[in-house]
Amino acid sequence: MAVGGSFLASQLRVGALPCFRVYKESILEDVLAGFVNIEQRADEVAEAAFKCMGSRPATDNCDGDMSQEAEAAQNEGQLYYDAMYGLRQASINLLTVGLFHLLEQQLAKLCYDCNSRNFKLKEANMEGIVLWYGLHFDLNLKTIDKWSTIDELRLLANATKHADGSSAKQLRKRNADLFRHPLLDKIGVAWSLSEEPLRLPLAGEGLFVTEEMFSEYAANVHAFVRAIILHFERNASRGYPCKAR
Repeated sequence: MAVGGSFLASQLRVGALPCFRVYKESILEDVLAGFVNIEQRADEVAEAAFKCMGSRPATDNCDGDMSQEAEAAQNEGQLYYDAMYGLRQASINLLTVGLFHLLEQQLAKLCYDCNSRNFKLKEANMEGIVLWYGLHFDLNLKTIDKWSTIDELRLLANATKHADGSSAKQLRKRNADLFRHPLLDKIGVAWSLSEEPLRLPLAGEGLFVTEEMFSEYAANVHAFVRAIILHFERNASRGYPCKAR
């Protein structure tokens, strides 16, 4: 049995494209909304801590100097800010990893829809998917215009999950801005690429996907899938191997 290219195109158009659009929009508009106004919230934490300290009963040797309490309250606010900033960065890093693996899963789904005993997808990772598409869909994914970005996403996913290693080293060469702390520009500090090992990307340290980067990655994934759809539309009447129903 076989399925036509028009069926495969519709599977991606109806199933994958809306999924990527919702993924991007929900993260930028909803998920990250919980991390807005971190500086203001940190100030509120510090202020609340200072008020709490000031409401305590005075001791006999109290001279009215609240400088130590003010410093302690400021430290509490800074700790809150650091924790929230790191959590926000870790969230963006991890959600970008999710974007890449969502792409893998959507592409692998077509392989499952069209596999049989003789055409089974052995590994549902990008390497296995690229091989399968080349053999059975007559499509070399690496020739698609956005492939370079997709491969960068692969390196980013590996570096985020495993920290320092070959993927992190390759990623430094491909896109050094991912290792540039976003606050450096804000405070006017000069920056140069550090050779320090990538240690805690899942804690928001060392690897810095920005909202703009995430949005661009998502747009490129969308364009990549659109190019695959176009391939199947051009081969709408062609039959591809299909598992028995």
